[in-house]
Amino acid sequence: MRLASSRWWRIVGSCALTGSLSSVVGVTLFPPVSGASLGTTTCPHGKNYESTACFYGKVQYGDFTEFHNNYMHITATKWKTVTAHVNQSLWAYSTSPCTYWMEIGLTDGFKGNNVYTWYWAYQRSGKSGGGKLTSTTWNGTNHTYEVLYNGNRTYGTYLDFTHVGTFVSTLGYGTCKASAGLEAYKNQFGYEFATTFTLNPLQWEDTGGTWHSGWTAKMYWLDYPCSIGTNKPPYCMNGTYYGANQWSDNKP
Repeated sequence: MRLASSRWWRIVGSCALTGSLSSVVGVTLFPPVSGASLGTTTCPHGKNYESTACFYGKVQYGDFTEFHNNYMHITATKWKTVTAHVNQSLWAYSTSPCTYWMEIGLTDGFKGNNVYTWYWAYQRSGKSGGGKLTSTTWNGTNHTYEVLYNGNRTYGTYLDFTHVGTFVSTLGYGTCKASAGLEAYKNQFGYEFATTFTLNPLQWEDTGGTWHSGWTAKMYWLDYPCSIGTNKPPYCMNGTYYGANQWSDNKP
């Protein structure tokens, strides 16, 4: 859990909803037509396909979530495409019109390498950077992910509360939108797979340094939802909101 009244007071550990998921009202998201994307158009969405929760409407100085190292994979040889990847990540967007970003997460496929690894990245004015972190395995262990605005237009990414990446200069003065969930490289969409990842909790920090539990439920972006029209595996994704504090996704 990352919820605290101060940025510097951190409680390390796994957070979970009390009781079973059957006791929680879930909202499974489907589009009205085959092949369509569905969701809140204000949510970040770009050149790749996504199944993500999002949060906006408040200036954020921090965003936080947790999820487990679950199975995701790109079919053999397809990862050789330099930008091919399937990843579970946390993004924080900044500047005006809210198009620059920092991210941290877990990916299968990284810059043409067949690797399951943690990573961080940024994008600004056509420039991008970041890098591979420690390689890992789909061993089911739980980990925390965080993007913080550290002042002076400087952002940091944190894995398990450890600072792993910094971007300085002209990114922005706080986060205007955040998103979290599954991303699949669209040019290899039929060759990417991910079992269910559950992001819980979803938290954000205000400009006064106070952390808040829960994003606004039902703000999401979902490309090619499964079981509608001709959207069938492996050319579809799933996404489910369990209230404002939990998002689940997968790609069969």
